[in-house]
Amino acid sequence: STLSTSGRLVVTKARSGQLSASHTNGKTKASIAHATVQRSQFGFGARHTVPTVPHPPPANKKVARKPPSKFVPTSAEAAVAYERKKERAKKSRLRLNESIEELEVSIDLAGSQSQERYRYIAQTTMREGSDQNEKCTHHLARMMEVTIQQAEAAQKFDRPGFIGTGAEIIKSLNAQCEGLMKEVAYMRNLISSRRAIVPAVANANRSSPQRRVAVVTNSPELTPIVPDVTGKELTDAPNLLKRLAMFLDPKSLVKCSHVSKRWRRKDAFRNPELWQSLCIKRYGISAVRKWQNDEDVQINESNTALYFRMSFQNVKPFNSLEAPISLGMSDIRGKAGLWVSLMGRSNGETSRSVLQQRVVQGGAAAESLYVSVPVVELRLLVQNTGYSDGPVIVPDQQFVVDASTRRTSEKLLEVDTDRRFRRKVISTEGTQPIGVEMCRLGLYETAVISCFINARFCNTVGRFCERAKKMQILLSIGGTTQALPVPFSSHR
Repeated sequence: STLSTSGRLVVTKARSGQLSASHTNGKTKASIAHATVQRSQFGFGARHTVPTVPHPPPANKKVARKPPSKFVPTSAEAAVAYERKKERAKKSRLRLNESIEELEVSIDLAGSQSQERYRYIAQTTMREGSDQNEKCTHHLARMMEVTIQQAEAAQKFDRPGFIGTGAEIIKSLNAQCEGLMKEVAYMRNLISSRRAIVPAVANANRSSPQRRVAVVTNSPELTPIVPDVTGKELTDAPNLLKRLAMFLDPKSLVKCSHVSKRWRRKDAFRNPELWQSLCIKRYGISAVRKWQNDEDVQINESNTALYFRMSFQNVKPFNSLEAPISLGMSDIRGKAGLWVSLMGRSNGETSRSVLQQRVVQGGAAAESLYVSVPVVELRLLVQNTGYSDGPVIVPDQQFVVDASTRRTSEKLLEVDTDRRFRRKVISTEGTQPIGVEMCRLGLYETAVISCFINARFCNTVGRFCERAKKMQILLSIGGTTQALPVPFSSHR
């Protein structure tokens, strides 16, 4: 085919045409069908559709944009604002946690007080010889049962439900108050109706000797003559105010010193010896000497200022029965103080042999066994720090240590199966308790209460100190029962 002659070129072209014809005729129907399927599958066949393209916006239409901010904070300013926001969030969380803790104390107090009122109503309304397990049918008792159930079902870790439970308990307490007010109104009407009978009987005999005596004594001729003695003559008597001040409490002494300028100049209610004796009665001679010898105290500080400075710091009175490990303290300002301490053992362990009741198989009888249980002893020092209108009463109660966390609720209860570990008052300066009271404390009187706590999962005293968060005690002051919570310090 490379020859230059014309004859040979013609032969070469003819042969090339024959080869192309034979190649076209050699394509099979199967290959053509496969190519058609490929084209239709990839959008190049009969089903191929061209997607629509949106038209571009007109050139003369302007898009409205927001004007740029005039102040653009720098990175340093943004960091400061972020830190402030974090600090506010932290303070809010702390306030929320404190509110939750206070709400828990209030809910426990509402449940315990409702239970006490329920027992009183059940004892006074149920008939003699009736079954003790029989429910009381009094309308107030039903309200109190609801409050008790709500207080027991409250869970601190479920915060939304816990707050809702608090709202329901408030409604139940309002219902109880309304019912009690109705009872009081009924009793007043009953008493007034009975008193109305007495004048009717008295009017039947108008000439009674008692009426004649009353008329005679009310006559102006027989009115006794009282000498006109002014207050100045009384207050000017020598040493009279000083003798009166010896029978007063600190709160009354402060009030008397502000009655008048004459009493203030006499300085009878600011006598240094009087206030020093009050300091020694409340805190003890050792604590007073320690504070008087403090280097930070001014030399010319009066005993009055020393008393109130020690009161502000809630100084603990000396007591030889107090435990060596201090857990925490708290007070009701001007009324009562509480200090909690822990008795530690020489080896630091908490395992004790405790008598427990276990049910035998079948449930027919129970056997007594000594079981190794972690037990810790707490000493509670209670003092009447300034309430002089009556005694501070410590009612009989069950002490509970709160070991809850943010996720779980856990309470460490007292050991109540063994008589050796029952709570008791080991020392008191108060008067004899009445009924279900543990002790009665007058002004500056103290009492030491010992209780044994079942410290679950705490093999050592240090582990108990890590887990224990707080405890509370109920005090009756002026006829009102108040809860005094004691948070345990983490640095002990």
